[in-house]
Amino acid sequence: MKSRYAEIDTILEAPDDFDKDPLVDCFDAPIWSNDLYIDQEQQDESTDWFSTACTNVADELGSDLSELRSNLKMLISSDLDDSQLHETLLVMFNNRFIDTINEIVNKRRDLVDSQNLAFSNIRFQSQANLDELKRKRKDIKHQKRIMGNNYKAPHVSTIEHYEFKELLPGNTSLQNLPYVFKTKTGGNTISSFGSQYALPEGSERQSLQLYEEISVPASSKPIPKAANIPLINISKSDILCRNTFANYSTLNRIQSIVFPVAYDTNENLLICAPTGAGKTDVALLAMLHTIKDHCTVINDSAVNVDKTAFKIVYVAPLKALAAEIVDKYTRKLAWLGINVRELTGDMQLTRKELAETQVIVTTPEKWDVVTRKSTGDNNFVTKVKLLIIDEVHLLDEERGAVIESIVARTLRQVESSQSMIRMVGLSATLPNYLDVANFLRVNPQAGLFFFDASFRPVPLEQHFIGVRGKAGSRQASENTDAATFDKLTEMLKAGHQIMIFVHSRKDTTRTAREMFDRIRKGDLRSYLDCSEEVGYSFSQKEMQSAKAKELRELFRNGFGIHHAGLIRSDRNLIERMFSKGHIKVLCCTATLAWGVNLPAAAVIIRGTQVYNPSKNGYCDLPASDVIQIFGRAGRPQFESTGIAFLVTTADRLSHYIATVTQQKPIESNFANRLVDCLNAEISLGTVGSIAEGVDWLGYTYMYVRMKKNPLGYGLNWKDVSDDQGLVLRRSELISSAAKRLSEVEMISFEQDTGTLTPKNVGRIASDFYLMNTSVEIFNKLLNPDATEADVFAVVSMSGEFEQLKSREEEVEELLRLKNDVCPCEVAGTSDSPEGKANILLQAYISRAEIKEFTLMSDAYYVAQNAARLCRALFNVALLRRWGILAGVLLSVCKSIDLRVWSFETPLRQFDLPAIACSYLENNFESVSEVRIMNSKEISRHINNPKLAEKIVRYASYFPLLNIQTLAKPITSSILEIHLEIFLDFEWNERFHYKSEAFWIWVETADTSELLEVDRIILTKSFNASSDPYQLDFSIPINVSESKEVIVRATSDRWASSETVVHVPLDHLVSPTFDFYQTSSLSLRPLPLSVLQNYDLECFYAEQFQYFNPMLTQTFHSIYHTDSNLFIGVPSNSGIELAYELATLKAIRESPDRKVCFILPSKEAAAAMMHTYSGRLSRLGIETVAEFNQAPGILLRIEGAEIIFFTAPSFEAITRSAKFSAFCENVSLIIIDSLHMVASDNSHVEKIVTRIKALDDNVRKAVRVFGSAVTVSNAFDFGCWLECTYSGIYNFSQSIKTQRTGTHVEGFPDNLNGSKLMKVMNKPVFTSIKHLSPREPVIVFVNSRRQLRLTAMDLTNFCAIEDNPKRFLTISDDELDAILNKIRDPILRFTLQFGIGTWHSGMVESDRNISEQLYHSGSIQILVSTKYAPPSADLTSKLVIIKGSDFYDSSHEGSSEVITDDGSQIPDSIYALHGYSSDNVVIFTKESKKEFYESFMRSGFPIESKLLDTLTDFIGAQVANGSVQNRTEAVRLISGTFLYRRIYSNPSYYGAFSSVKADIDSWLTNVIDTACDELDRSGCLNDYDPTSAILAGTKFLNIACFYNVSHSSLRHILENVQQDSSSADIVKLITTSAEFRNIPCTHTDAAYLQSVINRLGLTTEYGECFGQIYQMKAIVLIEAYRQHIHHSFADMVADCRQILEKALRLSDCIIDIAAEKGYLNTMLQTIRFIHSVKQRYPDGTDPIYGLPGVNKNARPAKLSSIYDLCGYNTKQAQQAMRELQVAPKFASAFIQTVTHLPFGKLEVKRTRRGIDITFHKDVKTTDKGFNLYTCNYHGPLREQWIGIVCSEDLGTVFALKRVSCEGNELKFHIDWTAAVKDKAHFMLINDAIGVQYSRDI
Repeated sequence: MKSRYAEIDTILEAPDDFDKDPLVDCFDAPIWSNDLYIDQEQQDESTDWFSTACTNVADELGSDLSELRSNLKMLISSDLDDSQLHETLLVMFNNRFIDTINEIVNKRRDLVDSQNLAFSNIRFQSQANLDELKRKRKDIKHQKRIMGNNYKAPHVSTIEHYEFKELLPGNTSLQNLPYVFKTKTGGNTISSFGSQYALPEGSERQSLQLYEEISVPASSKPIPKAANIPLINISKSDILCRNTFANYSTLNRIQSIVFPVAYDTNENLLICAPTGAGKTDVALLAMLHTIKDHCTVINDSAVNVDKTAFKIVYVAPLKALAAEIVDKYTRKLAWLGINVRELTGDMQLTRKELAETQVIVTTPEKWDVVTRKSTGDNNFVTKVKLLIIDEVHLLDEERGAVIESIVARTLRQVESSQSMIRMVGLSATLPNYLDVANFLRVNPQAGLFFFDASFRPVPLEQHFIGVRGKAGSRQASENTDAATFDKLTEMLKAGHQIMIFVHSRKDTTRTAREMFDRIRKGDLRSYLDCSEEVGYSFSQKEMQSAKAKELRELFRNGFGIHHAGLIRSDRNLIERMFSKGHIKVLCCTATLAWGVNLPAAAVIIRGTQVYNPSKNGYCDLPASDVIQIFGRAGRPQFESTGIAFLVTTADRLSHYIATVTQQKPIESNFANRLVDCLNAEISLGTVGSIAEGVDWLGYTYMYVRMKKNPLGYGLNWKDVSDDQGLVLRRSELISSAAKRLSEVEMISFEQDTGTLTPKNVGRIASDFYLMNTSVEIFNKLLNPDATEADVFAVVSMSGEFEQLKSREEEVEELLRLKNDVCPCEVAGTSDSPEGKANILLQAYISRAEIKEFTLMSDAYYVAQNAARLCRALFNVALLRRWGILAGVLLSVCKSIDLRVWSFETPLRQFDLPAIACSYLENNFESVSEVRIMNSKEISRHINNPKLAEKIVRYASYFPLLNIQTLAKPITSSILEIHLEIFLDFEWNERFHYKSEAFWIWVETADTSELLEVDRIILTKSFNASSDPYQLDFSIPINVSESKEVIVRATSDRWASSETVVHVPLDHLVSPTFDFYQTSSLSLRPLPLSVLQNYDLECFYAEQFQYFNPMLTQTFHSIYHTDSNLFIGVPSNSGIELAYELATLKAIRESPDRKVCFILPSKEAAAAMMHTYSGRLSRLGIETVAEFNQAPGILLRIEGAEIIFFTAPSFEAITRSAKFSAFCENVSLIIIDSLHMVASDNSHVEKIVTRIKALDDNVRKAVRVFGSAVTVSNAFDFGCWLECTYSGIYNFSQSIKTQRTGTHVEGFPDNLNGSKLMKVMNKPVFTSIKHLSPREPVIVFVNSRRQLRLTAMDLTNFCAIEDNPKRFLTISDDELDAILNKIRDPILRFTLQFGIGTWHSGMVESDRNISEQLYHSGSIQILVSTKYAPPSADLTSKLVIIKGSDFYDSSHEGSSEVITDDGSQIPDSIYALHGYSSDNVVIFTKESKKEFYESFMRSGFPIESKLLDTLTDFIGAQVANGSVQNRTEAVRLISGTFLYRRIYSNPSYYGAFSSVKADIDSWLTNVIDTACDELDRSGCLNDYDPTSAILAGTKFLNIACFYNVSHSSLRHILENVQQDSSSADIVKLITTSAEFRNIPCTHTDAAYLQSVINRLGLTTEYGECFGQIYQMKAIVLIEAYRQHIHHSFADMVADCRQILEKALRLSDCIIDIAAEKGYLNTMLQTIRFIHSVKQRYPDGTDPIYGLPGVNKNARPAKLSSIYDLCGYNTKQAQQAMRELQVAPKFASAFIQTVTHLPFGKLEVKRTRRGIDITFHKDVKTTDKGFNLYTCNYHGPLREQWIGIVCSEDLGTVFALKRVSCEGNELKFHIDWTAAVKDKAHFMLINDAIGVQYSRDI
């Protein structure tokens, strides 16, 4: 937006022949009405303000106060309207003091009505006054024409010498600001009526023939109050300051003034100080304050910093400066171990590097990109505690909009997250610093620091030179060189070193040579002689090492050059030479001023015309560059005054004087970028409506200036008067921008409601910094079949290049480039912007030599922007499913990045010479062809053996993939494709770094339509010898009509790296679809009387009188038959009551037999047991739960009537040989969630299959009742359960009283994982507000990490609402009482906003509280992982499924949720009574939208996953004796759900067809494969593939007993050794297959690495950390044993899961070691078990596992835990003192010690073996036979291990495990040996480490 003041500037700076004076016509604001009543208080306030203002100005300038007041009174009380008054004051002050003028106009009515001003008698005609001003103006111009340079402006009135100072809010003068140090003459003033500047006292003006020069003298010393402030003595500071500023004796004056606020408070700061005053050290003080808040001082020399708790961001204006800042802060903070890294366009950081970095130095644009992206990758942003913005005065420039954007975003983040982010602004001196302070939320009384030029380390003498001639003309250029030479020689004669700043790299050399030629001609070479300087001769030799010959040549003449085009070593060399004084004149670019601290006595800016490619022309050198360059003038150690010259053209002289001397307030440029910035906020989710957009604008600098200077932003005074908050104006701006975004399809704008919803194109535009004008062009021109030439044409027409017009001198060069180096056709003429951009882009890729400097600069500009644009368009192509265009765009992206064409050899990306590249391009079409040849064959063609070897080696490094595919139809229209991806190249970290990214997509063969897209990250671990990267796609395609699909894998950064696999489909058999659904009958609801049991009728009458429709229709089958039953039914349809009725029937008819419930999870089983135990106990029915898989389960459930099992725990029972006997006492087995047959472990399918394999008499006596969600293949389930036709029910949603509305929303396919989840958070919040604003809502997420992030984001959105606690219905007092009980910090925080969380890893008490609050309606939202507790009777109006994929560690990637999770969650919609309809919203990828919409209509088909674990299933049956030959194995499999489904969908399971012969052949192959695998794993005895006999080994029995897979058994047998160490045991355990499915995400890696470093695990386990699952298992085991407490609840839950598996595998290893006779390994494993169960580090005595024992205690009398056995309470108390037990553990310690197993061991050897008796003298267990111990998370039953061994031989003879549930332990071990054989017996407690032994 053009400021109205620009018109005034034009007039004031106009040439002398400019006659027109349109000042009066510039403004046309209407007159304000003066009818407002002002009370006495307001009058007094206005009077005080006016008096204070006049007094301050008069005192400061030494002017007459009464005359000033009189003049102002006359103008304010005149008949001028407000606009005319504003114009008059502007003319009087020559466009100065704009903010003061605004204040006067704003307060005019108050001043006029104030009695003390007595304005009523002062009047004059406004028009007459204006005419007088015009007349005086013309007189002055006329006199100037006549007198020329001798003209001197007349003294018009005293008022022209006054300078009004800005006033604080609240009418506080600057004198009340404690840290504003500004001398009375520190500023510059302007004559009121002339165009000449009235500069500070001592300023001189000199007019010469070629140029005019204005000299401003150096400023005075600081004002007295600053001089009296003592300097901070570093030696007396604390350790942080002492060590950080170790080479400082004191801080300087500015730093000492700022120190108390910067270092000791959290105040936001604005530091305005001259360049070179030490502002970066002030920023360092603020950093140290942040570090101080997150560290612990150990002693005077050591500090422990919590490096994971905070981030500091330093925003530097340029990349060159960022590098210097990084170098400086790295050195300063190295002693603290603080990592400082650069994050710019050139320096990217990996996720790991970001996690390890505490101080991030970046640029405004990069930080804007980081913070505007809606990804989870920016989680580190939430840790930012300090944001430092350097050169904040850039607000006035084009880049200022970016600074406004990031500051506004940070301020809103602070408010929404209720977190503290301190902001520090660093700036040069600027006039309206109060506005900037207001923008940065700086308290002027505490955090505003202003230091004028008098604080400069070296006072600066400034010279502004305006040369004659028009800008850009030859005359101006020659005069510029002449003026530069004059000042150069003047400085040389004074003996000074000089820097001459030019504006291109080429000009550095040209200017140096031009100046030297003039010096030589003027015989002034002696002034360049540096030979007398110390060390000059050595420097001469050192300069010979310079790579650039220009440097060596110029050095001999006393000159040097410096620019970014020089290599770093040459730049460093020149900097050293200049700092030593061995170069007199250094010609350089502005990057030296920003990036290197290299001062000079004098600096000269040669010209101010800088080429700007974005504007396709020359523009003014930015004021920030001028200020920075001037800051290089003056070396504190050598000169008392720095000298700076600026040489410009005469027409720009006044502009630079006004700018550099801080006479113009800085304004906002935000309006120019408003549309794109608004899109960024909408995409981020922080703005979702017009109202939120209005609020967002209130955080910008534009809003601050709009209020101060409304006329400059298109407002008039009436607008401000009527709308003081500018709400209407802001609303207009947002609405206008929103309409524009809606027009170009970037957002959806509902004008009726004001809702702003991001679209995928808008998100892409935000992420890639696309302008809305470019998006508009792309929308029109993109087509799916575009070629490379089309892409270049479209990209070249984007808005980024619209100013790129050709100049006359460039035409010939452009035509040459077009004809010689452009391989693609160029659309348009070369003189058009799009033609020029196209040519330069192709020339850049072709590495062409461009002769014209401007074209070279333009080419880099085009390439830089084109790379970003092509990446954006690539994402658009993915979004639109255009496969051809996506491939072309990705290829173009890489061509621009690498400067390699797709038709050139890909090996150009390595450092091969041109001859090699030419040979490869002429002889090979692909790298694969090169790989076939060896180096000798290649050498014959190029006659260079070394080069041939390099070619072969580089060909092996080129990234290609080997992809194995498997296509499986789910339905006739849905296909699942399984990919196994291996690396097909040699990994070299020099080229491949730590990882490589690839795009994987599936496309149709005929139309190239993209069906599925994913981006994967591969590491070197996925080579051919390791496990592959696995990926699953479910794509919509007609299986019967499609012959093939294409899988394409393309590298994200390597050109021509592509692997294409054609997946044939013609062999697939389309699955048959036998849909079965039960019609919902219109039956009269059954009354309770049908129970025919008075007690039950009374029992249920308290809840209802009639059964619901589902129970009415199924009642007879449930309650009056004994047949098996299958019911498929939506959730909350009464299935729990159906279970209860079946249970009551079973107990009534068979009271002595058990009822077993099988549920999918521990949480579900616990919740259902809690519900049933409370209800059924009233009927005298006892219940028990058993969730463990540990051996001995049958003993623990003896005597219970109803038992609740998890599927894994009941499957453990079915593996036992005693299962048949167990089932004889069971009358009913209820299987909840039968659709879980689709889960990976197949527990449910194994259970049902084993039940069906029971003896007929036993099987028929057991009723099986299975339920599932509504499925499409219900008949398969019913037949599999052996139900009669009447026992199969499959109800649709219509059976529910309330109907469910399902909505599926799609999101971009190019997003994955946390990035996709982050994008969904704002739509989740919006859906809640629109669909269920006051009713309960359940939000399902795919992981515990996402649960935390989602809940926190929802609270952030709540925080910026008008009612932040809209989802909370309880009082603060009630909430506080609840929060005190919460242990999870995330839950404690989110509950304050009415948002609860629920996942299995939470502490049970937290989980229960969250459930209860939600159930009672105290909170409205519950965020849960996968499943809500099904039996907790939770209800909701709305269910949101956030993301349909989840991380599968076994596949090392994201897997789509289909049957396992997808089928359950959509039907977990718990209807509330009284609501007419409910809603479920599914957020998924765009490509999945159609898939889910289809299955929401027809249900999910359930397929078996048993094939994945079939080998272990058969092995378990072989072990228990139920399968002894292949025939029995076939019979077993024929009873599976797998066998049932293979006839319907043979291709899914790998069969050729559903013909019985093909199925039999398939079945034979499956069994043969399983038997072969079992034999390889050592599970079968004397296995013969040709024999039908199957006999298991002892090892198979051990594996099945401990539920260990055959692959893990094989691994143990192959790797267990005789003398394994503790580390060997841990490695053996954690490399087992059981750990491959533990929850692992790549985001865990950074945290795990920090624990590794903390514990020093790399030495022992370094080689094991290649796989993340093994790393996690090892780290969590070792961290647990060493009492490391995790801050994440996820890690705690995962640790428990890992420990349970580790103990199970350890028991297996013990038994295997015993079978092999490995005594030492067995004992080492037992010790490992002790360390886990008692939680103490490896190698430590078990005594340190007792509660509260100090690990550093060294008791004299207690050498082992055995010494404590038999202690009484008093002795235990004495032991406490010796072991230094903490008081809070006293009770637990005494209880544990006094119950240690202590007694007498008797061992008797007989002919039949050994009889053992152990008499315990103390009771060692509680009522549940659990040991007294507090370290392990679960109960530990007392178990003992009896071992017969030979310690001398290290051999085990026999082993037996026994349980003890009393005070005496008796058992027998079968071991026969000769009497003379000596042996040793050990009895070891497997938990506590107490051991008894005897020789036998």
